Amino acid sequence: MTGPRQSLRIEASAALAAGGGLALLVSLFLPWYEPDVTAWTAFEVLDLVLALLAIASVLAAAAEVGLLGVVPPRQLPALGAVAVVIVVAALINHPPLALGRPPKVGIWLAFGASLAILAGGLLRVARISLAVTFDLPDADRPARPARPDAHTEPLPRHPE
Repeated sequence: MTGPRQSLRIEASAALAAGGGLALLVSLFLPWYEPDVTAWTAFEVLDLVLALLAIASVLAAAAEVGLLGVVPPRQLPALGAVAVVIVVAALINHPPLALGRPPKVGIWLAFGASLAILAGGLLRVARISLAVTFDLPDADRPARPARPDAHTEPLPRHPE
């Protein structure tokens, strides 16, 4: 006898915020300014703030899907807004170590990631829901066989 079917539901707002948080964390290790000045070397404290914002965004998105309840998901818009402000300020007013140096890929990734966190939070607040649901396989239930009427032979190619 098999138990009830288990499924995993992923909201687009949570996926967008989690992806943005992970991308923001990755961006801190990429060059923000030429020549290869990362956020860790360019900033004294803002790099740590951005890392905490990124981790908090991932945890809030995880709480949205019911995995961890550490950071409430209602904090996502604020986390994204603070990250956007910090990154835009770094784009407009470079830190002392990066004065006169053009921006590189890391800061642009951080900008997009911050916008993704903010957008995910705003989608959640606006209650705009787009979800993907996955059926999780049961250990008790055998795999579903292919449909008997399913076409398994390759289709013939049409001459061009």
